[in-house]
Amino acid sequence: DSKVSLEGLTVSRATNSLQDVFAGATVTLKKAGTGIKLKVERDPAGEKTNVKKMVSAYNSVVAGLQSQLKFTGTTKGTQTMFGDAALRDIQGRLAGIFGKAYNAIVGGDLGFSVGTDGTMKFDEFKYDSAAQTDSEKIVTFLTGDAGLLAGLDKLVTDFTAAGSDTVPAGTLVTKKTSIGTRIKSLDESIAKVETRAEDVASRMRKVFAALETTMSKLRSQGDQLNAALGRR
Repeated sequence: DSKVSLEGLTVSRATNSLQDVFAGATVTLKKAGTGIKLKVERDPAGEKTNVKKMVSAYNSVVAGLQSQLKFTGTTKGTQTMFGDAALRDIQGRLAGIFGKAYNAIVGGDLGFSVGTDGTMKFDEFKYDSAAQTDSEKIVTFLTGDAGLLAGLDKLVTDFTAAGSDTVPAGTLVTKKTSIGTRIKSLDESIAKVETRAEDVASRMRKVFAALETTMSKLRSQGDQLNAALGRR
């Protein structure tokens, strides 16, 4: 176990890796000592890499929605949910999320924009310029209760929340539940139809079996009658 004192506060952990003491930073303790100064600096390259990952993830979602909703006039999208209101709502809200200002900052000034195809465009030159002149502007735009990431998080929650006493179930979760209930109802209806069909088939088999027995008896009686007449 490791133990470290930070400004009078003692922190103990099961390993030498402190991952939850400093926001956004992991500290690895190498050896015992006192009076150690720790300086945490921003990582502009790492921040930009993460921003690009966000843009890529956003565009992957957009592409997935487009593949479901597109319609060429003759062919619908793959595994199509063409016209689905929930997916169209997601598509519309995603398209509008970068048209808003966050903490009074517009994404276009930092290199973010949405193209006519719905995908996010990332102008690295604009981003780098903003990072060099006022890097806090990017942080303010992205983070905080009124930042872009909070907006994206709310959108995800609105559509995917499992539901609780304080948070209603998301649109997609509700839709999935509704579809599941309908499928169950249809399965039950199919099972009832199949049961009735089997009952009818069983009765018909009994009727045909009785008819076959009757016909056999009639044929036997006919043969006996013909034999009797022949003897006369």
